[in-house]
Amino acid sequence: MQKFEITLPIQLPENLVIIEVEDYNKLKKGNNRDIWWSMDDVLSRICISRKTFTEKILCNSKFKPDLESFIHYPKTKGSKYYFLASKTMEFLELRFPEIMNEI
Repeated sequence: MQKFEITLPIQLPENLVIIEVEDYNKLKKGNNRDIWWSMDDVLSRICISRKTFTEKILCNSKFKPDLESFIHYPKTKGSKYYFLASKTMEFLELRFPEIMNEI
C-alpha cells in the first residue's frame, strides 16, 4: 500500500478560529449561564468581606429590590444564599460605581 502526504491550505472566514478542545471546554465552563453560585463563589470573585457584602450590598434597600429577582435570600437562620451567576456578575459590573460608593 502506498502512502501520500498532501498539504492543502484552508482559509477560514475571519470570524472563525480553531482552538484546542481543552481550551474550548475551559471557555464553555467560563460561561455562567444557568449556573448557581454560593456565597463563597461570589466572594471568591470580589474583594470585600462577607460582612461588608451582606450589609452594604445584599441587605441594602437601594439594591435589594433588583437583587431579589436573581438571588435567593435565606428564609431562616442557617439557610444559604443562592445566586444566579450570570445575573449576579452583570449586576456587579453594571452597578460597580454605585456599589463602590456604598462600601
